[in-house]
Amino acid sequence: MSSWNLKEHKEWKPCANKSVSQTELPKSNGFLIIEANGGLNQQRLSICDAVAVAGLLNATLVIPIFHLNSVWRDKSNFGDIFDEDFFIETLGNRVHVVRELPSDMLQRFDNNISNIVNLRVKAWSSPAHYLQKVLPQLLEMGCVSFPPSVSSPLVGLQFF
Repeated sequence: MSSWNLKEHKEWKPCANKSVSQTELPKSNGFLIIEANGGLNQQRLSICDAVAVAGLLNATLVIPIFHLNSVWRDKSNFGDIFDEDFFIETLGNRVHVVRELPSDMLQRFDNNISNIVNLRVKAWSSPAHYLQKVLPQLLEMGCVSFPPSVSSPLVGLQFF
């Protein structure tokens, strides 16, 4: 029964060993905005997927926006539920993260975030799909958005 030996499992360990300093991250290919929808678990899945996609595309992830759900009617923001500083710091050596879209980028879209192209991606899309279909649009426009979705596009897929 060595798998249950508490002495061996006293702390959580990351599943990935890849780690680079903030200065070693390559220049970002653009900004990725996601809107998370549903209950906390669906929002968490959307956030995890967004981190994975941002890493794959070398995009800067904007702190996720929580879409007001017609069922839950919860007006909470990311910072109301999660520690934004910890989120940014924890991902800092893997993915660029910003609290909000920079004003110069927002001006490209007439200061209206809803003018940013909303890309619909089928659930279970492969990394190749993101690299072939999403990355070119990200590079061209500088910013793309994923609409709220209860079905997570990358459930279980890890890029790190």
